[in-house]
Amino acid sequence: TRYPVPGACKTRLMGALGGMGCAELQRIMTEHIVRRATQYATGAQRPVSVEVRYAGDSGVDMVAWLGSGFEGSGPPCPLVYTAQAAGGLGARLVAAFDAAFGRGAERVVVTGADIPAITVDVLEQAFQALSTTDVVYGPAQDGGY
Repeated sequence: TRYPVPGACKTRLMGALGGMGCAELQRIMTEHIVRRATQYATGAQRPVSVEVRYAGDSGVDMVAWLGSGFEGSGPPCPLVYTAQAAGGLGARLVAAFDAAFGRGAERVVVTGADIPAITVDVLEQAFQALSTTDVVYGPAQDGGY
């Protein structure tokens, strides 16, 4: 994800929303996915960590904005912040999976920050599916994956 700086995020929507509108959309969508992921993690029956991969040099800003973690019905869920790897989407995904499995994760779910339909139930379905198969892709209506 990106820190919501006007003119530096959601730039394809700049003509329709303007810089401030794009930054606000980035803020809303990122907060939504982080909230859903931490809600899932704090209520999960298994240990779950939430990692925020961010673009640019905004690590300090990301922590100040999104915080360091959340508490819920389960164990506290610290947020881990990591700068995105260089390269395209494929390279960034490989780096995220390699890092998670390198830390000992048994199952890894990766999602974009701009998916408003993500719910705690969707995350649970993904983790459940990964208990019986190696790879799960969620449906995408926009041609993405």
